[in-house]
Amino acid sequence: DSDMENRLEKMINQFAFPDGNIRKLKCKDAFEIAKKIGVPIGSIGNYCNRNHIKIASCQLGCFK
Repeated sequence: DSDMENRLEKMINQFAFPDGNIRKLKCKDAFEIAKKIGVPIGSIGNYCNRNHIKIASCQLGCFK
């Protein structure tokens, strides 16, 4: 729903940071946002993909 999307956008924008021409979100911050808002971590990933935000400092070592 749009309220959830607005909350998600606000939280991600608080944590996302610029790195050259792209924006990044640390993996640990993605998990924290998902927990605070009560959405699956996949929702955070989908939002980031749609908005060209890269995941950084992956806890699994998948992304740097």
